[in-house]
Amino acid sequence: MKDLNKISDILLKHLSGDLSGSERRELKVWLAESVQHRAFFDKINDDEQLKRMLLSFQYREQEQSQDRVFRKIEAVMKQHAAGIRKTVNMTSSRKILFMKRWPVAAAVLIILLFSYSAYFYYTVSYKKSQNISVKSNELTAPQKSYAVVTLADGRAISLDSLKSGQLIHQGNAKLTKLDNGRLAYQNATGEISESLQYNTLTNPVGSRVVDIVLSDGSHIWLNSGSSITYPVLFNRNERKVALSGEAYFEVAKDVHKKFLVSANGTNTEVLGTHFNINAYKNEPSVKIALIEGSITVTDQRHQKANIKPGQLAVARNQQLTVSPIANMEQVLAWKNGMFNFEDVSFADAMRQLERWYNIDVVYENQVPAIELSGEMTKDVTLEGLMIFLKKLGVHCRLAGRKLIIN
Repeated sequence: MKDLNKISDILLKHLSGDLSGSERRELKVWLAESVQHRAFFDKINDDEQLKRMLLSFQYREQEQSQDRVFRKIEAVMKQHAAGIRKTVNMTSSRKILFMKRWPVAAAVLIILLFSYSAYFYYTVSYKKSQNISVKSNELTAPQKSYAVVTLADGRAISLDSLKSGQLIHQGNAKLTKLDNGRLAYQNATGEISESLQYNTLTNPVGSRVVDIVLSDGSHIWLNSGSSITYPVLFNRNERKVALSGEAYFEVAKDVHKKFLVSANGTNTEVLGTHFNINAYKNEPSVKIALIEGSITVTDQRHQKANIKPGQLAVARNQQLTVSPIANMEQVLAWKNGMFNFEDVSFADAMRQLERWYNIDVVYENQVPAIELSGEMTKDVTLEGLMIFLKKLGVHCRLAGRKLIIN
Protein backbone atom coordinates (compact mmCIF):
# COMPACT_ATOMS: atom_id res chain seq x y z
CA MET A 1 0.00 0.00 0.00
CA LYS A 2 2.88 2.34 0.84
CA ASP A 3 4.46 1.67 -2.56
CA LEU A 4 1.16 2.36 -4.31
CA ASN A 5 0.84 5.72 -2.60
CA LYS A 6 4.41 6.59 -3.55
CA ILE A 7 3.98 5.76 -7.23
CA SER A 8 0.68 7.67 -7.19
CA ASP A 9 2.54 10.80 -6.07
CA ILE A 10 5.18 10.28 -8.77
CA LEU A 11 2.54 9.82 -11.49
CA LEU A 12 0.73 12.94 -10.31
CA LYS A 13 3.97 14.95 -10.46
CA HIS A 14 4.63 13.53 -13.93
CA LEU A 15 1.27 14.83 -15.16
CA SER A 16 1.92 18.25 -13.68
CA GLY A 17 5.53 18.36 -14.98
CA ASP A 18 7.17 18.51 -11.53
CA LEU A 19 9.27 15.33 -11.48
CA SER A 20 12.73 15.48 -9.96
CA GLY A 21 15.65 13.52 -11.38
CA SER A 22 15.39 10.77 -8.77
CA GLU A 23 11.63 10.51 -9.29
CA ARG A 24 12.14 10.12 -13.04
CA ARG A 25 14.47 7.22 -12.35
CA GLU A 26 11.92 5.64 -9.98
CA LEU A 27 9.26 6.04 -12.63
CA LYS A 28 11.44 4.30 -15.22
CA VAL A 29 12.06 1.41 -12.84
CA TRP A 30 8.31 1.08 -12.14
CA LEU A 31 7.47 1.15 -15.86
CA ALA A 32 10.00 -1.59 -16.54
CA GLU A 33 8.53 -3.88 -13.89
CA SER A 34 5.53 -5.02 -15.92
CA VAL A 35 3.51 -4.58 -19.09
CA GLN A 36 0.52 -3.61 -16.93
CA HIS A 37 2.42 -0.65 -15.47
CA ARG A 38 3.31 0.61 -18.95
CA ALA A 39 -0.28 0.16 -20.17
CA PHE A 40 -1.63 2.15 -17.23
CA PHE A 41 0.96 4.89 -17.78
CA ASP A 42 -0.06 5.17 -21.44
CA LYS A 43 -3.71 5.47 -20.45
CA ILE A 44 -3.26 8.34 -18.02
CA ASN A 45 -1.36 10.24 -20.72
CA ASP A 46 -4.36 9.91 -23.05
CA ASP A 47 -7.16 12.35 -22.18
CA GLU A 48 -9.94 10.20 -23.61
CA GLN A 49 -8.80 7.01 -21.88
CA LEU A 50 -8.21 8.89 -18.65
CA LYS A 51 -11.74 10.23 -18.80
CA ARG A 52 -13.15 6.72 -19.07
CA MET A 53 -10.94 5.28 -16.41
CA LEU A 54 -12.16 7.76 -13.81
CA LEU A 55 -15.67 6.41 -13.81
CA SER A 56 -14.79 2.81 -14.64
CA PHE A 57 -13.56 2.21 -11.10
CA GLN A 58 -15.93 -0.23 -9.42
CA TYR A 59 -16.40 0.54 -5.75
CA ARG A 60 -15.85 -2.84 -4.11
CA GLU A 61 -14.77 -1.53 -0.76
CA GLN A 62 -17.13 -1.01 2.14
CA GLU A 63 -18.85 2.36 2.63
CA GLN A 64 -16.41 3.34 5.36
CA SER A 65 -13.46 2.70 3.07
CA GLN A 66 -15.12 4.68 0.30
CA ASP A 67 -15.48 7.69 2.54
CA ARG A 68 -11.78 7.53 3.35
CA VAL A 69 -10.99 7.43 -0.38
CA PHE A 70 -13.05 10.51 -1.07
CA ARG A 71 -11.66 12.39 1.93
CA LYS A 72 -8.14 11.77 0.63
CA ILE A 73 -9.15 12.76 -2.88
CA GLU A 74 -10.61 16.03 -1.62
CA ALA A 75 -7.53 16.77 0.48
CA VAL A 76 -5.13 16.19 -2.41
CA MET A 77 -7.34 18.18 -4.80
CA LYS A 78 -7.22 21.13 -2.44
CA GLN A 79 -3.45 20.85 -2.22
CA HIS A 80 -2.61 20.32 -5.88
CA ALA A 81 -5.58 21.59 -7.87
CA ALA A 82 -6.95 24.68 -6.17
CA GLY A 83 -9.30 26.49 -8.47
CA ILE A 84 -9.47 23.63 -10.98
CA ARG A 85 -12.29 21.67 -9.37
CA LYS A 86 -15.60 21.75 -11.18
CA THR A 87 -18.15 24.22 -9.84
CA VAL A 88 -21.82 23.67 -9.19
CA ASN A 89 -24.14 26.53 -10.07
CA MET A 90 -26.93 26.29 -7.49
CA THR A 91 -29.64 27.86 -9.64
CA SER A 92 -32.84 25.96 -10.48
CA SER A 93 -31.39 24.99 -13.84
CA ARG A 94 -27.91 24.25 -12.59
CA LYS A 95 -25.62 22.00 -14.60
CA ILE A 96 -23.33 19.51 -12.93
CA LEU A 97 -20.14 18.74 -14.79
CA PHE A 98 -18.66 15.30 -14.45
CA MET A 99 -15.73 15.87 -16.78
CA LYS A 100 -15.78 18.76 -19.22
CA ARG A 101 -12.05 19.48 -19.14
CA TRP A 102 -9.20 17.34 -17.94
CA PRO A 103 -6.62 19.22 -15.93
CA VAL A 104 -4.80 18.08 -12.82
CA ALA A 105 -7.96 17.53 -10.73
CA ALA A 106 -9.14 14.59 -12.82
CA ALA A 107 -5.63 13.19 -12.87
CA VAL A 108 -5.51 13.30 -9.07
CA LEU A 109 -8.76 11.39 -8.89
CA ILE A 110 -7.80 8.65 -11.26
CA ILE A 111 -4.38 8.11 -9.74
CA LEU A 112 -5.79 7.78 -6.24
CA LEU A 113 -8.54 5.51 -7.47
CA PHE A 114 -5.94 3.41 -9.22
CA SER A 115 -4.02 3.04 -5.98
CA TYR A 116 -7.05 1.95 -4.03
CA SER A 117 -8.42 -0.27 -6.80
CA ALA A 118 -5.08 -2.04 -7.11
CA TYR A 119 -4.95 -2.51 -3.35
CA PHE A 120 -8.42 -3.96 -3.16
CA TYR A 121 -7.86 -6.07 -6.25
CA TYR A 122 -4.88 -7.80 -4.67
CA THR A 123 -6.64 -8.03 -1.28
CA VAL A 124 -9.74 -9.69 -2.76
CA SER A 125 -7.63 -11.98 -4.96
CA TYR A 126 -5.66 -13.12 -1.91
CA LYS A 127 -8.82 -13.79 0.09
CA LYS A 128 -10.27 -15.82 -2.74
CA SER A 129 -7.09 -17.85 -2.96
CA GLN A 130 -7.47 -18.60 0.76
CA ASN A 131 -11.12 -19.68 0.20
CA ILE A 132 -12.38 -16.71 2.20
CA SER A 133 -15.73 -15.56 0.87
CA VAL A 134 -16.01 -11.87 -0.05
CA LYS A 135 -19.49 -10.55 0.56
CA SER A 136 -20.97 -7.62 -1.34
CA ASN A 137 -24.37 -6.00 -1.06
CA GLU A 138 -23.84 -3.87 -4.13
CA LEU A 139 -26.25 -3.86 -7.04
CA THR A 140 -23.88 -4.52 -9.91
CA ALA A 141 -24.19 -3.71 -13.57
CA PRO A 142 -25.43 -6.58 -15.77
CA GLN A 143 -22.77 -9.27 -16.06
CA LYS A 144 -24.35 -11.18 -18.95
CA SER A 145 -27.23 -11.17 -21.40
CA TYR A 146 -30.57 -12.60 -20.34
CA ALA A 147 -31.99 -12.39 -23.85
CA VAL A 148 -34.66 -14.86 -24.97
CA VAL A 149 -35.65 -15.80 -28.51
CA THR A 150 -39.28 -16.83 -29.03
CA LEU A 151 -39.65 -19.18 -31.99
CA ALA A 152 -42.49 -19.38 -34.48
CA ASP A 153 -43.97 -22.38 -32.65
CA GLY A 154 -44.10 -20.47 -29.36
CA ARG A 155 -41.02 -21.99 -27.71
CA ALA A 156 -38.99 -19.50 -25.68
CA ILE A 157 -35.27 -20.28 -25.57
CA SER A 158 -32.76 -18.49 -23.37
CA LEU A 159 -29.62 -17.58 -25.28
CA ASP A 160 -27.58 -18.36 -22.21
CA SER A 161 -28.86 -21.95 -22.30
CA LEU A 162 -27.66 -22.52 -25.87
CA LYS A 163 -24.20 -23.92 -26.37
CA SER A 164 -21.90 -22.55 -29.05
CA GLY A 165 -22.62 -24.22 -32.35
CA GLN A 166 -26.01 -25.52 -31.22
CA LEU A 167 -28.61 -25.50 -34.01
CA ILE A 168 -32.35 -24.94 -33.95
CA HIS A 169 -34.12 -25.85 -37.19
CA GLN A 170 -37.20 -23.95 -38.37
CA GLY A 171 -38.39 -25.08 -41.77
CA ASN A 172 -35.69 -24.18 -44.30
CA ALA A 173 -33.73 -22.10 -41.81
CA LYS A 174 -31.44 -22.84 -38.91
CA LEU A 175 -30.56 -20.73 -35.91
CA THR A 176 -26.98 -21.04 -34.67
CA LYS A 177 -25.21 -19.69 -31.62
CA LEU A 178 -21.70 -18.63 -32.66
CA ASP A 179 -18.60 -18.85 -30.48
CA ASN A 180 -18.81 -15.13 -29.65
CA GLY A 181 -22.36 -15.57 -28.29
CA ARG A 182 -24.03 -13.98 -31.31
CA LEU A 183 -27.17 -15.47 -32.82
CA ALA A 184 -27.08 -16.14 -36.56
CA TYR A 185 -29.80 -17.28 -38.98
CA GLN A 186 -28.86 -19.26 -42.06
CA ASN A 187 -30.86 -20.51 -45.00
CA ALA A 188 -30.34 -24.26 -45.00
CA THR A 189 -31.51 -24.89 -48.56
CA GLY A 190 -30.86 -21.64 -50.41
CA GLU A 191 -34.58 -21.26 -51.13
CA ILE A 192 -36.53 -18.06 -50.57
CA SER A 193 -39.51 -18.41 -48.27
CA GLU A 194 -42.96 -17.39 -49.49
CA SER A 195 -44.73 -17.99 -46.16
CA LEU A 196 -43.09 -16.10 -43.32
CA GLN A 197 -42.32 -17.49 -39.90
CA TYR A 198 -41.52 -14.91 -37.24
CA ASN A 199 -39.14 -15.00 -34.29
CA THR A 200 -38.84 -12.41 -31.53
CA LEU A 201 -35.60 -11.60 -29.74
CA THR A 202 -36.23 -10.00 -26.35
CA ASN A 203 -33.45 -8.39 -24.31
CA PRO A 204 -34.95 -7.52 -20.89
CA VAL A 205 -33.98 -4.68 -18.60
CA GLY A 206 -30.89 -5.45 -16.54
CA SER A 207 -29.30 -7.37 -19.44
CA ARG A 208 -26.17 -6.68 -21.46
CA VAL A 209 -26.39 -5.75 -25.14
CA VAL A 210 -27.07 -8.70 -27.44
CA ASP A 211 -26.49 -8.89 -31.19
CA ILE A 212 -27.96 -11.00 -33.95
CA VAL A 213 -27.35 -11.67 -37.64
CA LEU A 214 -30.54 -12.13 -39.69
CA SER A 215 -30.82 -14.54 -42.59
CA ASP A 216 -30.04 -11.76 -45.11
CA GLY A 217 -26.77 -10.95 -43.33
CA SER A 218 -28.04 -7.81 -41.57
CA HIS A 219 -26.41 -7.30 -38.18
CA ILE A 220 -28.47 -5.86 -35.30
CA TRP A 221 -27.46 -4.89 -31.75
CA LEU A 222 -30.29 -4.78 -29.18
CA ASN A 223 -30.14 -2.59 -26.09
CA SER A 224 -31.54 -3.64 -22.71
CA GLY A 225 -35.32 -3.32 -22.37
CA SER A 226 -35.79 -3.91 -26.11
CA SER A 227 -37.22 -6.51 -28.47
CA ILE A 228 -37.29 -7.09 -32.21
CA THR A 229 -39.60 -9.29 -34.28
CA TYR A 230 -38.36 -10.53 -37.66
CA PRO A 231 -38.99 -13.28 -40.22
CA VAL A 232 -36.81 -16.37 -39.98
CA LEU A 233 -36.38 -16.06 -43.75
CA PHE A 234 -37.38 -13.01 -45.79
CA ASN A 235 -39.68 -13.28 -48.79
CA ARG A 236 -39.03 -12.06 -52.33
CA ASN A 237 -40.45 -8.55 -51.93
CA GLU A 238 -39.17 -6.91 -48.78
CA ARG A 239 -37.39 -7.29 -45.44
CA LYS A 240 -39.56 -6.05 -42.60
CA VAL A 241 -38.93 -6.08 -38.85
CA ALA A 242 -40.65 -4.51 -35.81
CA LEU A 243 -38.67 -2.88 -33.01
CA SER A 244 -39.58 -1.90 -29.47
CA GLY A 245 -36.84 -0.07 -27.58
CA GLU A 246 -33.43 0.68 -29.06
CA ALA A 247 -31.30 -1.03 -31.69
CA TYR A 248 -28.35 -0.33 -33.93
CA PHE A 249 -28.64 -1.67 -37.48
CA GLU A 250 -26.03 -2.59 -40.07
CA VAL A 251 -28.33 -3.59 -42.90
CA ALA A 252 -26.98 -5.84 -45.65
CA LYS A 253 -27.35 -4.05 -48.97
CA ASP A 254 -29.93 -5.38 -51.44
CA VAL A 255 -31.06 -2.89 -54.09
CA HIS A 256 -33.96 -5.17 -55.05
CA LYS A 257 -35.35 -5.67 -51.57
CA LYS A 258 -35.85 -2.73 -49.22
CA PHE A 259 -35.46 -3.13 -45.46
CA LEU A 260 -38.26 -1.70 -43.29
CA VAL A 261 -38.24 -1.06 -39.53
CA SER A 262 -41.48 -0.20 -37.76
CA ALA A 263 -40.90 1.30 -34.31
CA ASN A 264 -43.40 3.06 -32.05
CA GLY A 265 -45.44 4.66 -34.83
CA THR A 266 -42.54 5.34 -37.21
CA ASN A 267 -41.33 3.50 -40.29
CA THR A 268 -37.74 3.58 -41.49
CA GLU A 269 -36.99 2.42 -45.04
CA VAL A 270 -33.47 1.56 -46.24
CA LEU A 271 -31.71 -0.50 -48.88
CA GLY A 272 -28.48 -1.03 -46.95
CA THR A 273 -26.94 1.28 -44.37
CA HIS A 274 -26.00 1.89 -40.71
CA PHE A 275 -28.37 3.65 -38.33
CA ASN A 276 -29.65 3.76 -34.75
CA ILE A 277 -33.28 3.84 -33.60
CA ASN A 278 -34.33 4.82 -30.08
CA ALA A 279 -38.04 4.04 -29.76
CA TYR A 280 -38.72 3.19 -26.11
CA LYS A 281 -42.38 3.62 -25.26
CA ASN A 282 -41.58 5.61 -22.10
CA GLU A 283 -39.46 8.13 -24.01
CA PRO A 284 -41.09 11.37 -25.25
CA SER A 285 -39.89 10.90 -28.84
CA VAL A 286 -38.58 8.44 -31.39
CA LYS A 287 -35.05 9.25 -32.55
CA ILE A 288 -33.49 7.84 -35.71
CA ALA A 289 -29.83 8.67 -36.29
CA LEU A 290 -28.15 7.90 -39.62
CA ILE A 291 -24.49 6.93 -39.57
CA GLU A 292 -23.97 6.22 -43.26
CA GLY A 293 -26.02 5.68 -46.42
CA SER A 294 -29.55 7.07 -46.69
CA ILE A 295 -32.94 6.34 -45.15
CA THR A 296 -36.52 7.52 -45.44
CA VAL A 297 -38.51 8.04 -42.24
CA THR A 298 -42.30 8.19 -42.06
CA ASP A 299 -44.23 9.14 -38.91
CA GLN A 300 -47.80 8.44 -37.74
CA ARG A 301 -49.19 11.32 -39.79
CA HIS A 302 -47.45 9.94 -42.89
CA GLN A 303 -45.00 12.83 -42.94
CA LYS A 304 -41.83 11.76 -44.74
CA ALA A 305 -38.24 12.87 -44.45
CA ASN A 306 -35.16 11.76 -46.36
CA ILE A 307 -32.24 11.54 -43.94
CA LYS A 308 -28.58 12.02 -44.83
CA PRO A 309 -25.54 10.74 -42.92
CA GLY A 310 -24.95 12.72 -39.73
CA GLN A 311 -28.61 13.71 -39.43
CA LEU A 312 -31.16 12.90 -36.73
CA ALA A 313 -34.89 12.43 -37.35
CA VAL A 314 -37.12 13.06 -34.33
CA ALA A 315 -40.82 12.13 -34.23
CA ARG A 316 -42.51 13.91 -31.34
CA ASN A 317 -45.99 15.31 -30.70
CA GLN A 318 -47.07 14.35 -34.22
CA GLN A 319 -44.22 16.35 -35.70
CA LEU A 320 -41.26 15.02 -37.67
CA THR A 321 -38.11 17.13 -37.58
CA VAL A 322 -34.61 16.65 -39.00
CA SER A 323 -31.45 18.18 -37.59
CA PRO A 324 -27.69 17.53 -37.54
CA ILE A 325 -26.52 15.00 -34.95
CA ALA A 326 -24.99 17.10 -32.18
CA ASN A 327 -23.03 14.27 -30.57
CA MET A 328 -22.42 11.07 -32.50
CA GLU A 329 -20.58 9.50 -29.54
CA GLN A 330 -23.71 9.93 -27.45
CA VAL A 331 -25.87 8.15 -30.04
CA LEU A 332 -23.57 5.11 -30.03
CA ALA A 333 -22.56 5.20 -26.35
CA TRP A 334 -24.90 2.38 -25.27
CA LYS A 335 -23.49 0.05 -27.96
CA ASN A 336 -19.94 0.88 -26.86
CA GLY A 337 -20.58 0.16 -23.17
CA MET A 338 -20.86 3.78 -22.05
CA PHE A 339 -23.36 6.23 -20.61
CA ASN A 340 -23.11 9.65 -22.26
CA PHE A 341 -25.00 12.33 -20.32
CA GLU A 342 -23.92 15.34 -22.36
CA ASP A 343 -26.80 17.86 -22.20
CA VAL A 344 -29.16 15.11 -20.99
CA SER A 345 -31.86 16.00 -18.47
CA PHE A 346 -31.82 14.30 -15.08
CA ALA A 347 -35.05 12.41 -15.83
CA ASP A 348 -33.69 11.17 -19.18
CA ALA A 349 -30.52 9.93 -17.50
CA MET A 350 -32.50 8.13 -14.79
CA ARG A 351 -34.56 6.27 -17.41
CA GLN A 352 -31.32 4.95 -18.89
CA LEU A 353 -30.26 3.75 -15.44
CA GLU A 354 -33.62 2.04 -14.91
CA ARG A 355 -33.19 -0.06 -18.01
CA TRP A 356 -29.55 -0.92 -17.38
CA TYR A 357 -29.67 -1.77 -13.67
CA ASN A 358 -33.24 -3.15 -13.69
CA ILE A 359 -34.42 -0.66 -11.07
CA ASP A 360 -37.28 1.76 -10.58
CA VAL A 361 -36.38 5.40 -9.98
CA VAL A 362 -38.81 7.04 -7.56
CA TYR A 363 -38.95 10.78 -6.89
CA GLU A 364 -40.12 11.72 -3.40
CA ASN A 365 -40.59 15.30 -4.53
CA GLN A 366 -40.15 16.85 -7.96
CA VAL A 367 -37.56 15.77 -10.49
CA PRO A 368 -34.33 17.68 -9.78
CA ALA A 369 -33.76 20.47 -12.31
CA ILE A 370 -30.26 19.24 -13.04
CA GLU A 371 -28.39 18.36 -16.21
CA LEU A 372 -25.55 15.87 -16.09
CA SER A 373 -22.64 16.25 -18.45
CA GLY A 374 -19.88 13.85 -19.43
CA GLU A 375 -19.69 10.09 -19.80
CA MET A 376 -19.07 7.01 -17.67
CA THR A 377 -18.64 3.30 -18.22
CA LYS A 378 -21.71 1.11 -17.88
CA ASP A 379 -19.74 -1.36 -15.76
CA VAL A 380 -19.78 0.83 -12.66
CA THR A 381 -21.85 -0.56 -9.78
CA LEU A 382 -25.02 1.26 -8.82
CA GLU A 383 -23.54 1.98 -5.42
CA GLY A 384 -20.56 3.61 -7.08
CA LEU A 385 -22.88 5.73 -9.19
CA MET A 386 -24.88 6.74 -6.11
CA ILE A 387 -21.70 7.94 -4.43
CA PHE A 388 -20.98 10.23 -7.35
CA LEU A 389 -24.56 11.53 -7.32
CA LYS A 390 -24.33 12.23 -3.59
CA LYS A 391 -21.05 14.09 -4.05
CA LEU A 392 -22.79 16.21 -6.68
CA GLY A 393 -25.64 17.13 -4.34
CA VAL A 394 -28.23 14.55 -5.44
CA HIS A 395 -29.59 12.80 -2.33
CA CYS A 396 -30.63 9.22 -3.06
CA ARG A 397 -31.01 5.88 -1.36
CA LEU A 398 -31.63 2.32 -2.49
CA ALA A 399 -34.56 0.29 -1.17
CA GLY A 400 -34.57 -3.14 -2.80
CA ARG A 401 -34.61 -2.33 -6.51
CA LYS A 402 -35.95 1.17 -6.01
CA LEU A 403 -33.62 4.15 -6.29
CA ILE A 404 -35.32 6.88 -4.30
CA ILE A 405 -34.43 10.48 -5.17
CA ASN A 406 -35.29 13.19 -2.63
